[in-house]
Amino acid sequence: MLRYIKRFRVLSLSVLVILVGSYTYVSKWCLLNVSNMGKGESNEAREFIEDFLPQMKLTNHEPVFCLPWKRSELAHPQKSIYPQRTVQWIGLRETTCPIYSTLHVVNWKSEYSICDRLQAKIVLRNWKNQTKSYGGDYVRAVITSRNPYASANADYLFDYGNGTYMAYFTLRWPAKDAEIIVTLVHPREAVDILRRLLRVVPNRFAYTGRFNEEGNVTRGENRLCHVYEPLGPACNLSDTKVHAPWFCEQPIRFNLTCADFTWHRANNVLANEKAGNLVTENEGWLFYLQKEMITSSNRIVNVTSDVTIGPLLRYQSALPYCKAGTVPHHFRTAGYFYNETWFPHNCQIHAFTVTEALTCLKNKSVYFYGDSTVRQLYEFFVNRCWKTFQEKHIRTSKFWKVGPLLAKDDVNNITLRYQHHGLPIRNNWTWVKDIRYISNELDTLKGGYDVIIVISLWAHFTATSYGLFEHRIRDIKAAINRLLQRSPKTTVIIKGANTRDHSGLSYALYASDWYAYHLEQILRTEFENDDKIGYLDVWDMTLAHHHKDAIHPPGEVVANIVNRMLTYICKNSP
Repeated sequence: MLRYIKRFRVLSLSVLVILVGSYTYVSKWCLLNVSNMGKGESNEAREFIEDFLPQMKLTNHEPVFCLPWKRSELAHPQKSIYPQRTVQWIGLRETTCPIYSTLHVVNWKSEYSICDRLQAKIVLRNWKNQTKSYGGDYVRAVITSRNPYASANADYLFDYGNGTYMAYFTLRWPAKDAEIIVTLVHPREAVDILRRLLRVVPNRFAYTGRFNEEGNVTRGENRLCHVYEPLGPACNLSDTKVHAPWFCEQPIRFNLTCADFTWHRANNVLANEKAGNLVTENEGWLFYLQKEMITSSNRIVNVTSDVTIGPLLRYQSALPYCKAGTVPHHFRTAGYFYNETWFPHNCQIHAFTVTEALTCLKNKSVYFYGDSTVRQLYEFFVNRCWKTFQEKHIRTSKFWKVGPLLAKDDVNNITLRYQHHGLPIRNNWTWVKDIRYISNELDTLKGGYDVIIVISLWAHFTATSYGLFEHRIRDIKAAINRLLQRSPKTTVIIKGANTRDHSGLSYALYASDWYAYHLEQILRTEFENDDKIGYLDVWDMTLAHHHKDAIHPPGEVVANIVNRMLTYICKNSP
């Protein structure tokens, strides 16, 4: 069994260069000329325009787009099957094997047309080359091309519950090398382990707090900390105002007290040691094969079109600009990349130049709160507009990543600020005095039409319980509502989760995309009915993009995120 795994790791190096991810929803698309709407169009076409393209503006260019079929028109309209029961397996040879698993384009032909629907059947097999008898594997499907550089997630991925999956794609652009890529992120057996750890060991990660005598850094002691109270004597360091729990073992040396809590860090060494003890040896092997591609001889398709790509993309100019209140309700495909530009299906994103971005933010203050994935947006402005922004902090300190960070453009009167969210934080040593909770920060702001708030937190919560994350998000939402009551013209934007790299055992057990996916579900549920908040759907972007998964997405993705953020701010103003 292990020799198969080693052999597969070598073979996979040549095929994983263009791995990209995906997940969810349904549609078949047909060409539709917008200028003909109302001339005997179907009820479904009218419903689509009403639901997906509100306030659509017609132009003289007769923009063309692909009209989605309803979910009920598929052969299997019911929900995908992701059973909660744990399956029983005896040895590794009974688990899902990406080598023997197959991908087959059901309706393959030598040439497709724009907006044709393509179906790909995925049959998962075990290491005995036997078809699996149950579903629940974490599978992604994407269609991508190199000429042009374009990619999109499967419109819908259906799990039959017996080892067979069906992916439905819409062919949205012409390409001679369009390729279907199916990725086995985790086999079902590994998903069961992740679910078990979430339930049984919610405190599986490790943190260290340092207690120091005031004015004497040599007289200190490191103690273990967590959101869960330890069994022995403990310091209750929770923030009672925002109901954020945090406990550390009491110091026992140098007459130190709980009031001497001075430093915090993630204890990665202990966390890695703990990871090996959380699973058996056989279970551990399941996480050494992650995000592996399932290959096929007919996964390359040729897509042609009688219509040039210009009119196909031009319908974007007829869509309304993306605005607040567009939180995605479900994990359906939200758009696609074409030449590194993200095109949402139901709204328009403006591509801002540096000059336009500075004009957009002139006389405004932008506050970025959360983890390092939102700090990327702060850094994007500072680095892209480096001629005008001057940072006011010293980056030579190894603690700068947590903030607070400050950058100012005195010419355009723009202020950018970044502050990390409160505990838990999986960073290096951090001054406790620099750790602040987002709700407390929001309560100190006056707000106003010239204030923009951008919030993202999820990456440091994948190793805790969903209940803790839900509570933190609801507390932040309450603080947002208080701010908007004080100042209704304040702009608030939430950035969602993104996919990330998690090679190796410990990364998977603490930070798997399977955990992040469920945190993203919580974010969408909490904010989906709020028409005052803009939502940055980064999950679909990072699943679709051709770049490999990374906790910090590449610059091309960040640029599209920033463009959507600026569209919320400056393309919907009265």
